[in-house]
Amino acid sequence: MLEAPYPELDDLLTLMGKAGERLSEIDACEGSAGNISICFSWPVEPRSLFPLVEQVELPQLVPELAGTTFLIPGSGRRLREIIDDPPANIGCLVVDKGGRTGKLYTSYQRRFTHLTSEFNSHLAVHYDQMTTSSTSIPPASHIQKPPTALPSRTETLPSASSGLTTASPVARSENILVVY
Repeated sequence: MLEAPYPELDDLLTLMGKAGERLSEIDACEGSAGNISICFSWPVEPRSLFPLVEQVELPQLVPELAGTTFLIPGSGRRLREIIDDPPANIGCLVVDKGGRTGKLYTSYQRRFTHLTSEFNSHLAVHYDQMTTSSTSIPPASHIQKPPTALPSRTETLPSASSGLTTASPVARSENILVVY
């Protein structure tokens, strides 16, 4: 379990960008772009990076995740683009009390109209990890290549100076690679 001090939002966005860049470098995601997301349960103030806010309905009811924050790409964004301008490519969603809706925080430079269509898959993976394990920051990556095209070895991604450790794959099924 990750303990305070927690990684800052900037650190997490940088990690997402570096992970997306690396997955693109090793040709693990460019087919239909792919997605990556991070879910965490400590409080953050997203408005300095994501000043626009709107209420969105979640694809499934997740009352256990009330107050949880998701960093997830917008629809049509490519993993390799995240590193260039994370707030323009990522949405910051905070699950509301009751787990039916959330507040989606975005940037003035936002390059998407809605979150990725794969958000339901990411929500399900994070829900499972947050409710059944002691993992405090489970990232998930959904890549759009057949399993045979995935790297045969574990790729180690850069970690934040805050002590956040990164990833080793633990599950690979069809087009979903889950790392935490």
